[in-house]
Amino acid sequence: MKNFGESADLIFLHITIDSFMISDLEKLGFKYQLMKSLQRGNVHEVSFFKVGRETKGFVAAYPQYKTLDFSDAGMKSVYSKAVDQKAMASEAVVQEPEVAMETKRAGADCLCIKF
Repeated sequence: MKNFGESADLIFLHITIDSFMISDLEKLGFKYQLMKSLQRGNVHEVSFFKVGRETKGFVAAYPQYKTLDFSDAGMKSVYSKAVDQKAMASEAVVQEPEVAMETKRAGADCLCIKF
């Protein structure tokens, strides 16, 4: 098993952890504790979102494959694509702003963006 010796691996771990919706990351010091635990090769208990529902389970990091593996409370493997990611959640919320051309009294056109 490969260890987290290189700084590139640590950057991968930081970015990958941030990409998943792990509710415990909001707690003070939890992210640091999680990263240290995963660097040592441990499995760490977390609460993550799976198909929109919060689930308690475990996470382990595999730097040679650049992945995080999730397991449910019974240590059964959870397909990582089923675990909600922040990018996917934000895409559902973000809408394209409407752009409209309005005319002022002086006759000049102005660009107005409506949200």
